[in-house]
Amino acid sequence: MLLTDSRVDPDLQDVYCLIDALHPNLTLRAPSSEELQQGKFTLTCLGYKGFPSDWQLRWYVNSSSKVNWEEERGPVLPLDDVHYSWISFLTVDEENWKKISSVTCRAVRGSLAPVSVTLKINLTHFQESIILSLCSGLLYTIEYNIS
Repeated sequence: MLLTDSRVDPDLQDVYCLIDALHPNLTLRAPSSEELQQGKFTLTCLGYKGFPSDWQLRWYVNSSSKVNWEEERGPVLPLDDVHYSWISFLTVDEENWKKISSVTCRAVRGSLAPVSVTLKINLTHFQESIILSLCSGLLYTIEYNIS
């Protein structure tokens, strides 16, 4: 998604678009079945192809009770002259994992509308929702099951 500032040069009648921000694409990776069997409960959020580099990834956990988790952020990495990538990890123990109904990773930057991806959790499967918003309007939501 590009947020642009269109300006018209009155002498040339040309429109110039200045790129202010490019929302990163988000991927949220749930723990694999092998990790779950080993008692590892780490989710990974990857933001990529965003601009500029000051986007932040934030975690939101929805639960019926208090959940404790650990968060780790990797460095911001340049992909090319314009795009950047971000990575963040959320880890919970088995007791807290059982309390979680959904986890959201959200890319935020100042007053811009965030981009988020949500993983709904139950004991048998995961369902992922990607919510993209521009300004204050909802663009679309995608939901699908992850085995």
